[in-house]
Formats: sequence, C-alpha cells, structure tokens
Amino acid sequence: MSSSTKKPDPPPAPTPPEGGTTLLSIESWQGPLPAPETLAEFERIVPGSAEAIIREWGTEANHRRRYEQRALSIQGFEQIGGRVLAFVFAIAALGVTAYLARIGAEWAAGIIGAGTIGSVVLTLVSGRGR
Repeated sequence: MSSSTKKPDPPPAPTPPEGGTTLLSIESWQGPLPAPETLAEFERIVPGSAEAIIREWGTEANHRRRYEQRALSIQGFEQIGGRVLAFVFAIAALGVTAYLARIGAEWAAGIIGAGTIGSVVLTLVSGRGR
C-alpha cells in the first residue's frame, strides 16, 4: 500500500499596491554580540544594559575557554593512560606467552603471542594509537 503526500504550495508572494512599490530591507550581523546599533538601542531603553551584555559575554567566553581547557587535559590524560595500559597488557600477554611456551603449551603460546604482537603491529601501522 503506497501513500503519496503532496507538499503544500508555497504562500503567494506579496503584491505591491496599485501603482506602489514594495521595499524589503534585510539586515544581517554575525558575531558573538548583538550589532552595535542593537546594543545602542538596548542602552537607550535600559541604561547600563549594553555594558551588562558585554560583561556577560566576557564571563561566558572565559567559562567556555576553561571548560575546553579541562576537556583537552582530560583527553590528554586518557590518551596517555590508554597507552600505558596497552603497554602493560602487551607485556603481560607476552609474559604469559613465554610461560606457556616454557611449560610446553606451544599452541596456546603461539596463539596468544601472535594475537598480542599482531594487534600491536596493526595498531601502530593503522595509526589508531596516536
């Protein structure tokens, strides 16, 4: 069973009055703060509001920088910690491999040793450890 949905027609464009013209004005502003004209208008309506807006923006920007710095520090710690744990795991697996080979379990030693060395080489070659 198929259903078809028809998109609604867009609204008609406004038509200028008889013998008249239509004027369309578009303003655009990019930035973290309102446009200077908007700030001036806020200040005119509520004295001191422009300064409060700018001060609040500065507070928010400082907070965002501190948050990003903490996030980067945690990310760096996680990367270093991950590498240390991977190294400890690889050394432990190779120790188990040596032990198994010594007690005569060559197949188990080969599987664990090959798996450990293969995963380390694969990680280094693919660059995922960076």
